[in-house]
Amino acid sequence: METIVLLKYIFLFYSSALFVGYLFKDSINGQSPGKKIMYLKVISNTSNKSKSFQNFMRNLIGLIVCGDIVFAFTSLRRIGDIVSGTKIVNTRKDENTLPKTQN
Repeated sequence: METIVLLKYIFLFYSSALFVGYLFKDSINGQSPGKKIMYLKVISNTSNKSKSFQNFMRNLIGLIVCGDIVFAFTSLRRIGDIVSGTKIVNTRKDENTLPKTQN
């Protein structure tokens, strides 16, 4: 019985850590590992760096609406980007080799 309780606490700890990690995944230089590989970065609409709270809100909205919903009529921006005031930009110098990113 004690083993089951211990396993529940371990599961709760790791699932909580993953949840918090997801919410703040873009807080390190505005890039998650996937964005870094694709040469993309999250920035604020008004400056070159997004704040941790903006990244938190961006990812929280993505969870609330069950994923990354993209609206074609709003320049292909996620709901989380619109609400938090962020956008995705290309970080590669030679932009001719990559598809256009969000405005």
